[in-house]
Amino acid sequence: MTELIIPENSMVARIVVMLGDDGMCISDIVRELNTGEKAQRKHRLTVTGYLRCMEDLGLVESVRYGSALVYRHPYKKAKIIIERID
Repeated sequence: MTELIIPENSMVARIVVMLGDDGMCISDIVRELNTGEKAQRKHRLTVTGYLRCMEDLGLVESVRYGSALVYRHPYKKAKIIIERID
């Protein structure tokens, strides 16, 4: 099993945390990133690039539901540690 340490305040960590058990489509991820207290204004294509890289690293997996591409946690492929880095 791969172990990855991700800085707590990074966009990758926010995406990993927000996916939950059901996963999210790209539109929902972008909407969530662009709202709230820790808003990071990101374009949809930028987030798509992040998600594809994260998929290559085994941090997320994608599943197609009709025309939607849903990203979710991969099961038992990687141990993800989110840690505060000062």
